Amino acid sequence: MAIYVAGKMTGDPFYRQKFHEVVDMLRRHGAIVLHTVDMQAGLGYESYMRVGFAMLCECDAIYLIGDWFDSSGARRERRVAEELGREVLCEGQVHIVGGEMGEY
Repeated sequence: MAIYVAGKMTGDPFYRQKFHEVVDMLRRHGAIVLHTVDMQAGLGYESYMRVGFAMLCECDAIYLIGDWFDSSGARRERRVAEELGREVLCEGQVHIVGGEMGEY
């Protein structure tokens, strides 16, 4: 299963650590994980959003990190995921990923 990770980045000095913990957990459960956190700086906000949307199009699901609702970008990514018919996974919910059940 391919999963796109979304959450609050702007204004969160610990966003990289937060994302990497989630990415590592999802990979341990067998997921292919896509996200924009490690992209090189220098593009405009909307450019990063378009790259994220392209990644999301290739995924089966979106995983929303706990504070996603505080991010206008993550809210947009969730809307796109829903429009594409992707599964929406929220941190702390129980789901089956890669054939294993676990709490995410």
